[in-house]
Amino acid sequence: MSRKDWDIEAYKIQARFARVMGHPIRLRILFLLESTEGDIPSADLITDLEISKASLSQHLSKMSAVGLIQTLRIGRFLHVRLANPAIGKACLLVREALLSNSEVQTALLESTDMESHSN
Repeated sequence: MSRKDWDIEAYKIQARFARVMGHPIRLRILFLLESTEGDIPSADLITDLEISKASLSQHLSKMSAVGLIQTLRIGRFLHVRLANPAIGKACLLVREALLSNSEVQTALLESTDMESHSN
């Protein structure tokens, strides 16, 4: 496999990763895992994210399929952790870069303002 072929394959993998991370719940899962520096019981994720067990299962399945997370069964309980801590750090850097962008800050403020008026 040539260097060019290898690069194309790497971009395809990165694109699959980006598609999976294109959901706010999955990003929240990632940030929760990154902030704990260990594993989290799935029951805690359900509580923190305020989603159903079935919904969490779907999200974890997609994240696991692209190698973002690992799951570990301890007795009857499922624990989740980042497959590679560098992924959590990279996503945190992207988030910080986006939040430092004035256009993103404006969009966040407008979104928050719209939500407060609809309630």
